[in-house]
Amino acid sequence: MSKSRENRLRDINKRKRRRRRAKIVFFGALILAVLLIALIYITEIRERTYRAYEVLSSSDYTDDMATGFLPYGEGMIRYNRNGALAYNRDAKPIWNGSYEMQNPIGDVCKEYAVVADRGDKSIEIFNKKGSVGRIITINNILKVEVAQQGVVAVLSGDEDSNYINLYSKDGKELVDAKITNVSEEGYPIDISLSEDGKKLVVSHIAVNQGELVSYLAFYNFGEVGQNEPGRLVGGVFYENVVIPRVTFLNNDYVGVYKEDSVMLFHMEEIPELIIEHEFEEEIKSILYDEKHYGLVLERKDALHKKILLYNLKGKKVLEEEIDFNYDKIFLYDEEIIIHDNLSAKIFKLNGIEKFSYTFSNNISAIYPINKIERYLLVGGDKVSSIKLIN
Repeated sequence: MSKSRENRLRDINKRKRRRRRAKIVFFGALILAVLLIALIYITEIRERTYRAYEVLSSSDYTDDMATGFLPYGEGMIRYNRNGALAYNRDAKPIWNGSYEMQNPIGDVCKEYAVVADRGDKSIEIFNKKGSVGRIITINNILKVEVAQQGVVAVLSGDEDSNYINLYSKDGKELVDAKITNVSEEGYPIDISLSEDGKKLVVSHIAVNQGELVSYLAFYNFGEVGQNEPGRLVGGVFYENVVIPRVTFLNNDYVGVYKEDSVMLFHMEEIPELIIEHEFEEEIKSILYDEKHYGLVLERKDALHKKILLYNLKGKKVLEEEIDFNYDKIFLYDEEIIIHDNLSAKIFKLNGIEKFSYTFSNNISAIYPINKIERYLLVGGDKVSSIKLIN
């Protein structure tokens, strides 16, 4: 091959390489620009504030004094004495489960939901397809919780003793344990079940020689707890204090709420206290999700309150003052939703007030559908899918 031909081929290859590099640079810059624009748009959307809404679709419903509501995926569950009804994101019913109860209570974890008759013995288990099981307990039910695979934990009792039972979703009894003798050990006042259904924490209260005593009991129903008496893997006593609420934030972290403090335990298998926050003000409400725990402190004048929120390392991520006498407050999908029977406020975790509105009809519940502007609103005689607008 002649040198001139070699030079021509070399020049052609150089031009091809330059074109390839130019294309790579161009498309790389284009992708970067698109990502930057998308980031700016998402940030703007997430920090946008709204002062109105529009109804996209709705369904009629009849209210009941015993009606309760639970967030469920992108929808919600409404339950009362006659049954449970699940709605999708468009406020349309997707299943209906019938039963008869006098005092229904409910819980949700992932795809599973449970409704039980507090003070009686019946339990109904549901998933995204509807009813999947029914349980009849021996003793009267005090509280129930459900795990992500449908395992149900039941706190029940009679005049003399209290019991913890675990059931599979088809009603098979997995654990049957007597946890307290009422006359000697007092009463359990709250329980919480881990997401995998293998760990449980119970808060007890008793009077010992005239002194108030609270007791936290940690149970492990997996391999680690099988060699421990009663599956008890940890316990802590507290004098002159009440522990009204305990809750698994996720599968391995437990929030424990006293009257004037909150504690965070790590419990991969056995419990370990990580941190405790103490307060001078009274705790009015508690907040939690899988990544955070927090509370609302009530000021002396009762109107002004402070929201405090922490991550799982105990670091404060939000401190927000509010002056709203709400009926309900909860943390869900990285938003704090507050409402009474007429007004609602929604805060982002960066403290931005996303939404504030006073409705013309009474409202009973409001739940997010996505992380932008869609919500389910229960008010008047309707369940509505709404979109927030400026």
